Amino acid sequence: MCDIRRKSLISQFRQETELLIDIPKPGFRNTNDGNTARRFFQGPEISARITGIDQMLIYRFSVLLKASSSGYDVDPQLYDLYAFDTAKIYVNLHEWYLMSPTLHKILLPGKHVINNFQLSISQLSEDVQESRHKELRFFREHNTRKISRQSTNSNLMRVLLTSSDPYIFGIRLLPPKKSYVLNKDVISFLKCPNVDVNSENGITSE
Repeated sequence: MCDIRRKSLISQFRQETELLIDIPKPGFRNTNDGNTARRFFQGPEISARITGIDQMLIYRFSVLLKASSSGYDVDPQLYDLYAFDTAKIYVNLHEWYLMSPTLHKILLPGKHVINNFQLSISQLSEDVQESRHKELRFFREHNTRKISRQSTNSNLMRVLLTSSDPYIFGIRLLPPKKSYVLNKDVISFLKCPNVDVNSENGITSE
């Protein structure tokens, strides 16, 4: 029964949104990655209709994830209130399914993470590690000698140290990034000076 339901969900998402969910991917485990998650939360109406999950619950998760990855400082008190209300909605609607550890980390200890780290919560995500890993592979291919493992690693460490120097990082041109507009619910608990929460255009985030 579970396998039939799973195949039905995969088929519906593929037909209606062209999303490839839970499909084996060469070199990776499957297609369930950050890009798939973003598209899932961008259309809460369709996702709710296909999965049967409450639309408001999907939307609230979307708000929390966008706020935590926006690049702006988040107000810990407002984040905690919104996340705790979301947790209560989840428990009321899906008491039969225990909350996963990942979901628990987003909803309950988020306030303490924001309070106890100097960096914003968005800078603590795995995006930074992933982007640095891409640079590492590029540097290894184009900026190292391949005559021996020692030469390769030595050149690689020098390039990484040079590229991470604060002065050099500050003067280099950054590659363009795709930005998106944050809605009013996301803006409402960000520490953004001189931002009109009632503005229809909102603010952009990279």
